Amino acid sequence: MDTQILLISADHGHLLEHSLPAAIAQPGAEVTVIDNASTDSTSAVTAEHGARHLRLDRRLSWAAANNAAIASTGGGAVLLVNADCFLEPG
Repeated sequence: MDTQILLISADHGHLLEHSLPAAIAQPGAEVTVIDNASTDSTSAVTAEHGARHLRLDRRLSWAAANNAAIASTGGGAVLLVNADCFLEPG
């Protein structure tokens, strides 16, 4: 089963430098960074690592940003991850 890993970032580009590679390394997972109207390096870090990027036009609450992220998927299993969470391999 494929899994969508959704990383929510609100000006957490510095954290994505570490959490994004770990998420991308997960087998069978597609990674999307939900850019919650960030003004930092979030977009650049996402592009550097080749993850899908969904930019929100305005800053939303954590719950609303998660809902927008889930709505952007095609269904299936979803893992919501904050930018300060570092997944273990596998």
